[in-house]
Amino acid sequence: MDSTAKTVTTVNLIFSGILWLLGLLMFIFNVCGLWAAWHIAGFGVIFYIPFPLASQIIALAYSFLDADAGRKCKIINSVSLAVSVAVTVFTVTVSAGWFW
Repeated sequence: MDSTAKTVTTVNLIFSGILWLLGLLMFIFNVCGLWAAWHIAGFGVIFYIPFPLASQIIALAYSFLDADAGRKCKIINSVSLAVSVAVTVFTVTVSAGWFW
């Protein structure tokens, strides 16, 4: 039977992947000068950030508190948190500014 930590980790990766995709789209739209799409992706990132944040907190809590979780869930959730923070910081500081 799957542990709760593995299930929560999977949900966390889905939410984080969507955040990473939105951040990438915002950067690509900015580079290409597609300003309407850039605005939509930007608002998507800003309004979507609470969902992966909540899933990150829950996944980290379950992976560190569940005895059956193992090292793999802890490492995956920690790396996912680091990538999500990096994508969010890059998106807010670099992609949110106009390149042109």
